[in-house]
Amino acid sequence: MKKEISRYEDISTLYDEISLGDDQVVVYKKFENITFDEKIKFYSFENCVFINCEFKGSFINCTFHNVKFSKCELSNIIFDGCGIGKSLLESCRMVGSTIINSKITSSNIVNSNLLMINLDKVTLDNNIFENTKMSNANITNVSMINTSFYNVDLTSSEFITTSLRGVDLRDAKINDILIAPEFLRGVIVNQVQAIEFINLLGIVVK
Repeated sequence: MKKEISRYEDISTLYDEISLGDDQVVVYKKFENITFDEKIKFYSFENCVFINCEFKGSFINCTFHNVKFSKCELSNIIFDGCGIGKSLLESCRMVGSTIINSKITSSNIVNSNLLMINLDKVTLDNNIFENTKMSNANITNVSMINTSFYNVDLTSSEFITTSLRGVDLRDAKINDILIAPEFLRGVIVNQVQAIEFINLLGIVVK
């Protein structure tokens, strides 16, 4: 029997906070309607919720475990050297942001805008992207393990040194994506999408 993957779980008791404070271990906290201007470095977040918050700095070498971002503004920021597990990003904007040298595990990204996101040297393991816009994304040196895309717009995205083996794209929009043919081996697509990939391979069907 296939083991059920543990994902984000809502926490019944959270303590309201208005700032991060000096303690870099943040547990059972709720941040709502707060703007974070600072660069956030070496923080560990566990069982926390951010609601309608705006982030203007970056996350450097931070970890997130069972953390929810809901209706947050995360555009044009950097996640560098971060570990994200069992977390949820819902109804958020992350336009033009960069995630680099990081690992995202058993997490869900839903109803969000990730237009022009940059992923570089990222491991995606057992994640679900759903009802999310990722068009014009730059995806470089990314490892995708059991990652699913449901109603995700990947239009005009570029995949560089990133294998799509085993990735199910049947419910994604893949118009005009750019990827080298050798990284297409093993991708799962529907019949209409197959024609799109045939064009990438330079095959002419008459």
